Parts: sequence; C-alpha cells; structure tokens
Amino acid sequence: MIFTRSRPTFFIVTLLFTVAFVTPIAVFSQSSAQQTVTDSLTQTLAQYTEQNRTDTATVNLLNRLAREYFTRTPEKALGYARRAVVLADKLGDVKAVAQSISNIGAAYFYQGKYDVALENHLAALRLRDSIGDKQGEAASLNNIGLIYAEQSKYDLALEYHQKALKLREGIGDKQGMSSSYSNIGLIYSDRFRFDEAKENFVKALGIFREIGDKQGEASLLNNIGKILTIQSNYIEALECYNQSLQLKKQTGNQEGQCSSLNNISNVYIEQKKYHEALKYSLEALELAETIGAKLRQQEALESISEIYSALGDKGQALEYYKRFVGTRNEILSQESQNKALQLQAQYESEKKDQEIKLLTKDNELQGTVRNSLLAGGALLVVLLGLMIRRYREKKRANEEILRQQQALEEQAREITIFNLSLEEKNEQLGEKNREIMDSIFYAERIQSAVLPHQIHMLGALSEHFILYKPRDIVSGDFYWCQTIRPNGSDDGAFVIVAAVDCTGHGVPGAFMSMIGNSTLNQIVMENHIYDPARILEELHIAIRSALQQDEEEDDGNNSRDGMDICLCRIDRAEVTFAGAKRPLYIMRPNADIGSEGAWDVEEIKGDKVSIGGKQKEERRTFTNHTRPIDQEMALYLTTDGFIDQPNPNNDRYGSRRLKTKLAEMALLPARVQRQTMLNELKQFQSSTGQRDDITIVGLKLRPDKIE
Repeated sequence: MIFTRSRPTFFIVTLLFTVAFVTPIAVFSQSSAQQTVTDSLTQTLAQYTEQNRTDTATVNLLNRLAREYFTRTPEKALGYARRAVVLADKLGDVKAVAQSISNIGAAYFYQGKYDVALENHLAALRLRDSIGDKQGEAASLNNIGLIYAEQSKYDLALEYHQKALKLREGIGDKQGMSSSYSNIGLIYSDRFRFDEAKENFVKALGIFREIGDKQGEASLLNNIGKILTIQSNYIEALECYNQSLQLKKQTGNQEGQCSSLNNISNVYIEQKKYHEALKYSLEALELAETIGAKLRQQEALESISEIYSALGDKGQALEYYKRFVGTRNEILSQESQNKALQLQAQYESEKKDQEIKLLTKDNELQGTVRNSLLAGGALLVVLLGLMIRRYREKKRANEEILRQQQALEEQAREITIFNLSLEEKNEQLGEKNREIMDSIFYAERIQSAVLPHQIHMLGALSEHFILYKPRDIVSGDFYWCQTIRPNGSDDGAFVIVAAVDCTGHGVPGAFMSMIGNSTLNQIVMENHIYDPARILEELHIAIRSALQQDEEEDDGNNSRDGMDICLCRIDRAEVTFAGAKRPLYIMRPNADIGSEGAWDVEEIKGDKVSIGGKQKEERRTFTNHTRPIDQEMALYLTTDGFIDQPNPNNDRYGSRRLKTKLAEMALLPARVQRQTMLNELKQFQSSTGQRDDITIVGLKLRPDKIE
C-alpha cells in the first residue's frame, strides 16, 4: 500500500525546520526545477560575497540554501547554516541566530545524528524563549518531538508535540496546528492506537480544508484511509482515497495520483475484488511510466503480479513479477548514480568557494589603495610617501598572488594529468565491475526464479507474508514451499513450508541456497518424504555428501558449510514442526484480554545441531513437534538475520524483542504485518548497515481453513 511519508513508518510526517510555516515533506528525486532554484540562489550568494555584503539578506539567503540541501546533501546544508550563525551573531540578530541553529539541527537530523540534532534544537528553543518568539518556540518544540519519535521515545515525543500545539493555538497559527495534529496522529499510529490517531488526523484535515491547503488535505485523507483499511472499514477507506485522488488531480500532483491509485487497488485486493483492483493498478502503472516515477512503477507491478496470481493467470503473474524485479534493480542502480552526482556537485561548489576567496583578497588590497588616495591634500608629502609605500606593498602582494596563481596552475596541470590517468584506470575498472555486477544481477534473477512465487504460496496459504531481505544482491537465505496432494485432489492435501539460513551470505551463500533448494525438491517431490524430521535427516545426509563432508580424512580443506532451518508440515487439523538450530514461533489470541490485545507466544525450539558440517554422532536425527489447529493462530518461521541486526549502539535486536513485536502485530492483516516489520527494522538499525540476510515467513491459520 502506498503512503506519503519521509521517515520510516506507515504515514506522512510533517517536518518543521523553518519559523514561518509547516508543510508535509515527501522526499523525491531532485527535479530540474529544484536545480534551477539552487543554481539561482548560489549565483546570488556569489554576488553578495563579491560585494562584501554582511546584512540580514545574506543571512536569510544562507539559511534558504541550507533548507534546499537538507534532503539532498545534508553536509552542504550544514556548511551554509554554520555561515549563517556566524554572520547573524555579528549582526546581533538573536532571532536569526536561533533560526540558523535550528537549521544546523535539521541538517544533523537528515544525517541521522539525532543526539547532536537534539542539542541544537534545544539551544534554538532557549534563544527563542528568551526573546518571546512564540512561533519559533513552537517550531523548536515540534522539531524536538520529531527527533524523540525517530528514536521511538514516544512519550517524550507526544509531550513536546502537545506543547507545540498549545502554543500554536494561543497565537492562532492554523498551519502549525495542522502540523501538530498530524504529528500526534503519527505517534498514535506507530503505537497501534488507531482510533486516537484517526481523531487527530481528522482535526488536521479540518484545518487544511479551512485554510484551503489542498495538498495537505490530500495527504491527510491518505493517512485516514490507511487506518480505515487496517480496521477493515473498506467502504470509508475507498471514499478517503478517492477524495485524495481528486485533490491530487486538481493540484497536478501526478506522482501522488499514482500513490492514490495503488492504495485504491490495495483495498480491492483486501476485499478480493481482483478485477477492480487490476483496473486501478494498471492505471497507476501507465501514469507512473508516463512521468518516469520508478518507485510507483515498482509498487504497481508488484500488485499486478499478485492480482494475476490470485486470478489464476500464472503466466501474467510471472511476467509482471519479472518486470517488478527489473524495476527494483533500476532503482538500486539509480541511487548509486545519484550519490556520484552529489559528490561531483560538492567538488564544483568547493572549487567556486576557492575562486571567491581569491577575488575577495584582491578586492581588499584595492580598497586599501583607494583609501590611501583619499587622504587630505594638506599632507601631500606624507600622502605621496604613503602612496609609494602602499604601491610597493601592493606590488609585493600582487607578486605573491601571481606566484600563488602560478603554483595553483601548476598543481592544476598535475591534477589534470593525474585525473586523465585515473580516468583511464577507472574506465578499465568500471568495465570489469560492470561485468561482475551483470553476472551477480543475473544470478539474482536465477535465485528469484527458484524461490516459491506468490502463485504457489497463495494457492496453499490464503493469508501470509514473506519478508525476504538479502544483505547483498544475492542471498544465503531462502524460503521454500510446496503443496502436496497425495490423491491428486484437495482432499488430504497439506503444505510443507520452510525458512532456511545457509552458511555465509552474498555469492557464497547463494551457491549454498541453490544446493539446499534443489535438494529439498528432490527429497519431497521425487522421493515423497513428507515427515518433517525425516526431511531434515535426509537433507543433512545429502548436503554432507554434496560437499564431500563425509570423507574420513580431514586434511583441513574439507567444507564445514551447512544450514539452519525451520520446517513445518501444515494440514487441516495440525502443524508438525522440526528445526535445526531455528525455532518456530506460534501466536494465539489471549483468552483474558481478547483479540484486541497482544497474543500469547509459544516458542518451540529446534534441535541444537545444523544441517551439514562436522558430525561426531553416528547418525544425526531430528525431533517432530505437533500442535493442533483448534483455534485461530499465527506461525512465524525465521532465520537469525533480524534478531542479530545491531543498532548504532551495537545492541542486537534480540529474540525477546522479536517475540514481543510479533505478538503485538499478530492480529493485523498479513500485508500490514510485513510493512510493520520493515518499518521496525529500519527504525532500529537507523544508520547501521544490514549485518546478515533476513527472512521471515508469517502464516495465519484458522481451523479447517487450509486451502
């Protein structure tokens, strides 16, 4: 489902880093219009610098440039904001100093350095309070609330947003009030308190309508529609999405139209009205392709593949899934190119700054000579002496500048020659890198092709989700699923599903995953072994044989690679689980508090041995664990990637936190659960890189509902 938001949760966030007003911010690729504005502002700043202007207009210009670079190059934004602080302090303009410090906090926010950002916003808050700047004070309170929300300190975030709201109500700041209500609603939605979230979104929506802000109104309708969808109130959700779509058409927001069309399609998917859903997804895809919105194309292609899968058209489902994978790879490639363009822009800016410094120094010397010529006529002899002395000083200074320029030119020539040599080498390396990356991307397509497609998964389990997130392009994790019909009919049919973590990640792990996938197919589909424990025993024997681990002599070169696995057999009456170093999590509704609260958690641990690798015992065996399907339940099969993920403090996410999160969200629809876990991962890891491949398979079961 498509949402408008600039931080990693479900809905739109309104960020405030200016004094005057708040608008919803969504981060898109830099357009030519944005570049034109930036170039114009940079040229104006160069003119101001040449004129030695040190007035309030220069401070405002520096702060505006900082805001232009927040989301594109935060480091550059930080430089402009710091220059603005120094100049505003020289002018004695406390309000401008506070604004500039606030912009420094914003730049750190976009770099993910939340502690430093908080220090700057608290400093700006104290300054604004000291001069009675109520509107600026509310802005700082709002910014502090956003930082605490990003750190998942929801109580503190709520406290600061409510303080900001109270101030804005007192001064009649309608735009600011709508921002505060939106941010409060976001905090409640993050905590799954959807009724309170909707109440605040509705208040914000009323203000947007009152002041005629159609873009804000469209965004809030999208947020309310999302909550209504989660609450299964599909009729009102469709009304909100359709109203949002019409407003985006009025304002010419074509990318927003794609989001609304995809949201409408997703509601129809939830209602299993697949033909209606297909109409809106195809319309979203056509518009996204017209405007070149790759991210919206990716979302539409994924939905279309799922719809054709549900309609039983396997050919079309597979075709659109291939297009979805191709578009996703294009987006990943474009992100790398954008980073290179940012580095080039930074180089050009630094070069211009150096030229400006040289011009400034020359102007200072010329100013000194002019001042000497204006001395009083009565002191003609002294004046002539001073002029001669100044002339000599200027000559020496000019000679020094000339020497520096010649040295710079010589350095420039050396750099040019060096760059030409580097370019040649880079071109050779680039060609080799392209060949390697082409091979890896081709391997990724092969690996994607052997994974169970939604065609097969939906046929077996009507409500499920798969969170599959390789650390690199290819993965050492894989998931596996087969529907078994012993009599050729649905009578007596059952499903075998597994989540597997192979040794290593990237290309080595991918090789292991291909061996594991093909071996499981052979054991189950060719040898007709359906008992989970026996499947693992046969898999262990086959892996050791394939990797020659059963050789009696160990010369130090024998492979110790293997895999950990969680595997279940599911029929209409029961679930049978066997595991190798991986548990199965089972969630059931809590009988005391009902389905509205967190579910009870049962963790069934797998055996403490892996598949493959060194074997000391004569024969490796595994244990079956059986549970009846006598009530609604949710199963979660996982690899260890999610629990091992560290945050910036190097703390692991951990299995206890995972079980708590799964219990909190078990009652939600499967599609929402997947997005919830992605948001949780992004928020926890923050700026920390992904450590390992991640796989979670979630299944919702009800008595006699295995199709």
